[in-house]
Amino acid sequence: AMATIITGQARAFTRERPARAGAPLTDTLAKQLAPYVALIGQSETARRSGVSRSMICRWLNGKASLSVSRAEKIARALNVSIEVRQD
Repeated sequence: AMATIITGQARAFTRERPARAGAPLTDTLAKQLAPYVALIGQSETARRSGVSRSMICRWLNGKASLSVSRAEKIARALNVSIEVRQD
């Protein structure tokens, strides 16, 4: 499985190991989502996604892993798509 952030035509693969609902994603996805979080701020991202601001901060700083389900919540809050697919 791979998680992909899709913004227009740009696609970047972020993991190559099997993904499941609770599986952590690599920090590559954090780096890709960080500019979108910066646009509205960590607090607003937390409010919209239901993921705590402290978790978002720790994830963006590489101090915590983010599960697929939390990444999906954050992506929805930021109006971007991530795709997790089996290869």
